Amino acid sequence: HDIGRPFLEQLEALEPVVYSVPKTALPPAWVSGDHTLSEVVSGTRVEYYASNLNPTGKGTLTIAGDVTLYVDGDFSMNNQQAINILAGGKLTIKQGDNGGNIHINGQAFAGTAKAADFQIYSASSGDIQFNGGSTVFAAVYAPQATFTNNGGNEFYGSMVASTMKLKGTASFHYDEDLAKLAFWMATGS
Repeated sequence: HDIGRPFLEQLEALEPVVYSVPKTALPPAWVSGDHTLSEVVSGTRVEYYASNLNPTGKGTLTIAGDVTLYVDGDFSMNNQQAINILAGGKLTIKQGDNGGNIHINGQAFAGTAKAADFQIYSASSGDIQFNGGSTVFAAVYAPQATFTNNGGNEFYGSMVASTMKLKGTASFHYDEDLAKLAFWMATGS
């Protein structure tokens, strides 16, 4: 550190998220109800792509293996939905820069008890909101987005965003296990 300059002036600009969607990406097909995304389909490693992912009704998205999901636009979960990551599994969501939002609402549950198993990389300048009563375990890198933790939500993990707001009785708990993931934010991998 340069003792003569304030610390914040010494920080470098955060790197934006950059990626390209693989040509072989499959649609995740989670519209409503229960659905599973697997790392391997018919003996081949696959990745998934959706322009938007906004399932309706009650349901659970189960993750089997190391799954990557590319979403260009919005991703939202309502109060009757959950993401269940099986033992040894991991979900990585990569969101494009089309101004999409990420909203996890109501009693929704996302992740496992380990934030490292649910990672979100967003290039969007949109909103990320964890709202009223949801529980989220995630490591989020979204340097251009606005993050809001509303109501009775509990968030376990880490957040990099342009702006961060905690409202109501929302809580934020840093997951110390993330310290073991060297430079997870900078590499996007």
